[in-house]
Amino acid sequence: MEIDVEGKGLRQIVVSVDYEKETEKCKDFLCSFWVDSDDGTKKMKYMETLQQVADEEENEIRIELDDVTKYFGGVGFTYEIVRNTERYERLFSAVIDELMPSSTKVVPLGRMDVISLLIAHRKARLEELGYTEEKIRKAIPARILRKYTARIIPPRIQAGLSVRKIASEQVGALVKVRCIATKATEVTPLIAVGTYTCGNCGYETYQEVMTEAFMPAPECRSEECLKGGKSAGVLELQTRGSKFMRYQEIRVQELQDQVPVGHMPRGMTVHVLEGLTRKITAGDHVVISGVFLPKPFTGFKAMKAGLLTDTYLRASDVRHLKRVEVEEGRAEERREEIERLSREPNVFETLATSIAPEIYGHVDVKKVLLAMLVGGVTKTLGDGVKIRGDINVCMVGDPGVAKSQLLKYISKMVPRGIYTTGKGSSGVGLTAAVTRDQTTNEIMLEAGALVLADNGVCCIDEFDKMDERDRAAIHEVMEQQTVSISKAGINSVLNARTSILAAANPLSGRYNLKKTPNENINLPPALLSRFDVIFLLLDKPDLETDTKLANHVSHVHRTEEVPAGAAGRVGMDVLKGYIEEAKKHSPTVPKEVSEHIVSAYVAMRKDSDEKSGGCTTARALLSIVRVSQALAKVRLCGTVSREDVDEALRLFLSAKASVQGAAGKRFVGGSPVSRIFAAIRDIAGVDGNRLVLDEVRREILSKGFTPEQFEECIGEYRDCGIWLVSEDGRELEIVN
Repeated sequence: MEIDVEGKGLRQIVVSVDYEKETEKCKDFLCSFWVDSDDGTKKMKYMETLQQVADEEENEIRIELDDVTKYFGGVGFTYEIVRNTERYERLFSAVIDELMPSSTKVVPLGRMDVISLLIAHRKARLEELGYTEEKIRKAIPARILRKYTARIIPPRIQAGLSVRKIASEQVGALVKVRCIATKATEVTPLIAVGTYTCGNCGYETYQEVMTEAFMPAPECRSEECLKGGKSAGVLELQTRGSKFMRYQEIRVQELQDQVPVGHMPRGMTVHVLEGLTRKITAGDHVVISGVFLPKPFTGFKAMKAGLLTDTYLRASDVRHLKRVEVEEGRAEERREEIERLSREPNVFETLATSIAPEIYGHVDVKKVLLAMLVGGVTKTLGDGVKIRGDINVCMVGDPGVAKSQLLKYISKMVPRGIYTTGKGSSGVGLTAAVTRDQTTNEIMLEAGALVLADNGVCCIDEFDKMDERDRAAIHEVMEQQTVSISKAGINSVLNARTSILAAANPLSGRYNLKKTPNENINLPPALLSRFDVIFLLLDKPDLETDTKLANHVSHVHRTEEVPAGAAGRVGMDVLKGYIEEAKKHSPTVPKEVSEHIVSAYVAMRKDSDEKSGGCTTARALLSIVRVSQALAKVRLCGTVSREDVDEALRLFLSAKASVQGAAGKRFVGGSPVSRIFAAIRDIAGVDGNRLVLDEVRREILSKGFTPEQFEECIGEYRDCGIWLVSEDGRELEIVN
């Protein structure tokens, strides 16, 4: 770059770039770049694409900068293109116009589109007037002749930036942005070249439009109209003879993990043209590549703005982020460690204790949260009925039991995690809002928290503080996983395939043991039944538990590390990678396991009716299936085993027992050992005094007890002489 100083202190900046040589580089690349084909021959990649465009088989030309780097053996020319993309787009388009071959197909006039037909007539008329090929090319704008869109695709190694990191240095450059779409307008026509016809002489005038707003040409400036002192003819816009492009405006904002603590997420406007339209909907996580450009204000806004301009991103490529891609391939990098973990017999407990290790206890709650993160299997039946696989969890409990901390941890752990509070959320903010587009003045939809968390987790804190009307808006989302909108003439259905993790406090602040669970939990039954698992977390004084909790918390605050007591705990990166790997599996339920689920569900209904421990609806059956499938996914297995169902039943009944036990409605006896003993006596009353110990263990574990409690009961009553255990440990005989 050279700087010349002229008079009056003005500086003239001369850029030492020879664009003729740059044009030759573009031409050389398009003509000579080749790749290996399947049959081992050289394939001229871009020249074949040009032939497809000429034959009207293709309407997009993707110029990949990875190919440019490979062809020139370095990043020098690629860097120049990235730094000044809009200029090189024009250079490539001019070279493509020059290299465009003739069509190998003859298209009848009756099958031509309107623009092609009009261009053919214009060329024939100009040839009759004696115009040469070069003169015809100058008379008709190149943009109206083009039947393609040239897009420059950035290198794969180019990092995706957040909206916050795009600044004035990137103006005019090719950037890549990782973001989430919050609004998408309808696709509208945008004029690219306006064609006018003079009412006096019939002369055609063309006007290229480079901005959204333009002033139509007022009068004809042809030689025939100007000679002889005649008044210029009035130009009329020929709509069918003009060229329009499909145009859509997208509003995007930063991803949740890109927003610094205490800051508002920043947004950006994206202009999408032609083939890229309708590829982005509200709630999509995408990587958008494009040219970052200024957008000067027009009209009265320009007078107020002065030198300030708005900015936008003109998209050249759109790629949807998948779950693994959001985490930048960490699951692939740690595949060996994931495979090692999957072979461990206690992998489910290892991963569960790795969730929020700073929070002491709540082992069963963390196991359910792990099952929620993995999810069940979503199925769509032949008649279109959809059975959700996402698991909804609700935690109700006293203040200070780390409910909000668990929600914060889960929202930061998943790629599409949204955290919100009940008091700060409305029904519209959770589902979708109807707004008016400032450019076109049309009605459009803006996605809410549940739509933005599509294929993720929406964490709602202070769930009980929500207004009843707002809370009713999420009923459809929790079961059908869609958001139906019928407002302002818009009838639309948006996807909200999300798991809902809610936390609520009891009605009076703390749980009142003298009241029933329904009196303490201020949530309607229609909403409670949509949660697969409801846990009650109480703050009960206990010397041993309080001592361990205090030691754990003080150690974390003193060393800023988690105590090393949890053997086999894994880091967050490994945990994320394992969950993503587990989501790829779709386990099926064998017939014998299905029969076991049915019998367990019938027993739960009977037990619920006899003890009045709350209503067990048919949705509980699907909840057991979903949690069982999630446990099979954790084992990276293709089928659900009986042990998965037993563990799911134990978690389900453990959550139910937490609610029943708080109200004093315990099972027979007080301690778990007494209740296990009563259950074994009930089994003996049906099957006789001689029992198979493995079958008894499976039956007891399915009732929500742990293996440690079962072994304690067997040993305690064996020492009392109540029953005998065979030497091989396979049979149990009741003697008293």
